[in-house]
Amino acid sequence: MIVSSALSLACAFLQVCPCSLQDWASYAPVDFSYAGYRYGETAPPEVDELGYRVFDVTDFGAVPDDGLPDRQAFIDACKAAIGEGRSENPDAKAIIYFPEGTYILHTEADDVDGCSRELSVPAGNILIKGAGRDRTTIVMASPNNPRNPDQMWTSPFMLVLGSRAPLRELAEVTGFSAKGCFSVTVSDTGKLNPGDRVCLRLTDNSPELIEKSFAPCVRESQMTDFVEQGVKIRDYHKIKSIEGNVVTFVEPLMYEVNPEYRWTIASHPHYENVGVEDIRFRGDAKDRFVHHGSWQDDGAYKIIAMSQVTDGWIRRCTFESVSEGAVFRRCANISAYDIEFCGKRGHSSIYTEESSRVFMGCTGDYTSGAAANDPDSYMDGAGQWHAVGVSKPDMGNVVWRNAWGYDACFQCHATQPRATLLDSNKGGWVQYRQGGAANLCPNHMEDLVIWNHESTTPFDGVWEWWTKDNVWQKFLPPVIVGFHGEACEFAPGQCLNLSYGKPVEPESLYEFQLRERLGSLPGWVIELKVRSERYKERL
Repeated sequence: MIVSSALSLACAFLQVCPCSLQDWASYAPVDFSYAGYRYGETAPPEVDELGYRVFDVTDFGAVPDDGLPDRQAFIDACKAAIGEGRSENPDAKAIIYFPEGTYILHTEADDVDGCSRELSVPAGNILIKGAGRDRTTIVMASPNNPRNPDQMWTSPFMLVLGSRAPLRELAEVTGFSAKGCFSVTVSDTGKLNPGDRVCLRLTDNSPELIEKSFAPCVRESQMTDFVEQGVKIRDYHKIKSIEGNVVTFVEPLMYEVNPEYRWTIASHPHYENVGVEDIRFRGDAKDRFVHHGSWQDDGAYKIIAMSQVTDGWIRRCTFESVSEGAVFRRCANISAYDIEFCGKRGHSSIYTEESSRVFMGCTGDYTSGAAANDPDSYMDGAGQWHAVGVSKPDMGNVVWRNAWGYDACFQCHATQPRATLLDSNKGGWVQYRQGGAANLCPNHMEDLVIWNHESTTPFDGVWEWWTKDNVWQKFLPPVIVGFHGEACEFAPGQCLNLSYGKPVEPESLYEFQLRERLGSLPGWVIELKVRSERYKERL
């Protein structure tokens, strides 16, 4: 029998085998161990290993600490790094370097007819680097105005790194493949090659498929996106080999591929080895954040967007008084870690959109501001409204050993994220913080695994995953293992809840699966684990 969900697999296994939780971990329905830069096998290289050419922004006119804009100097440095007369460069082999000091990359004077513009860096093999997050500061001195003030999310990000080329269909999928295997059968491999990055995707609004996707729940009438747009799967892969019409990927499938529905393989135009590190980014978020209060609350100071980047990273950075720290759109195998949030609270920290196998770990969120239910109050360590999380058709992303504020909770922003691991985190457990419009719900589909979460916020009442009287909290049944800390009563029958009230071994499912796959735990994970405990201790 092929078991297709985390809930049924775990229940079946526990019923037939009186095993330890460690044994259950080895039978987890999704292998999350492929998340992160180079599948978690190694940390991104340090700067002295790259051999890239350095473009120092001070050589292009930037003057640290003078209180004047440095935007043009950054633009000129990027143009030089990309190459004379080129609009993009997949292999720039360049470091855009900010020496010690404070630099201003956005002011009101940069707006054109009231419209703010992003700073785009369309290049691969490129690194934006400072002298250290306590030594180099990049400032947004003014907000980025929204494209449409009535749509509070339309302010652009200050920095946009990567590619935005369209994905193009390359082949139809013609054979059945079970979740967990590595191969699919396609109509034609003429446009596919080993080493290619591709997107295995499904877009299908067949009523039968929609009903199947909601099981054991039932779609509610306001969830119209499934009818209008269909069931959407986006899973980014690297082709390992091709034999006949069988394409084998490096990574396992995270969803059953049934050729009765509209599965295809599309191109994934991308840039590799794009990094940001050793910088403090400073905005000027509102003194009293109100969720959806205005565009100034939700999006005025958004910092970094990575688009269609693979094997990229953000590390050793601080985000101070920002609306949003970083988002990863249509990315794969990104590592974002050792990141701190401080200053005034804003909308969100770091999250994914339509991405696969992104690793977001070892972050600490200590932002402060008004409590959610009392805009006239002040809460030290409230945290960004949405903590680390996922949104849109995500697959296989890992949220590992993060610490977030008391008035926050993980993000699951609807539009069909799947197969997410929330692993050994510590922070608030506040309902209705996942996000997403009612028509785009559920907040999360199948295979949400919450492993050893330590809650810092007591929850009164019963926590419903599929609420009866609220259209903004709808989750297919998650698997919860080792939930502990402040108490939270979960609605019976809406989740699989194992070892409630005390943590379990293994402490981290990601580490367990990575060790099983590689034979030992990589040194970067061991080192980062120690650092993550320091973030948790500060809560």
